[in-house]
Amino acid sequence: MVMHLKFADATLRNVYHVGTYSVECASDNKHLLLTLASGNGFDIVFDFDAQIVPALIRDLEAGATLLKAPRTTFPN
Repeated sequence: MVMHLKFADATLRNVYHVGTYSVECASDNKHLLLTLASGNGFDIVFDFDAQIVPALIRDLEAGATLLKAPRTTFPN
C-alpha cells in the first residue's frame, strides 16, 4: 500500500527471493504447511488444504514456461 502512495505505478510490488522452502503436514493431518524463506531472516508460512496440490503443481509448471518465452523489451 505504501509503495502505491509513493509511486504512480500500481503494478509495483515488494518481491523477495525464495532461498529455501519446506513442506510439512499440519497437526490436524488435513492441511499442509508451506514455509518460504528468503535466507536473510524473513520467512512466511502458508497453510493450505492438500486438495489444491494438483492445481498448485499445474500452475507452477505453467509458470515455468514463462521463463522459456522471449522477454518483452520495454523502452526506457
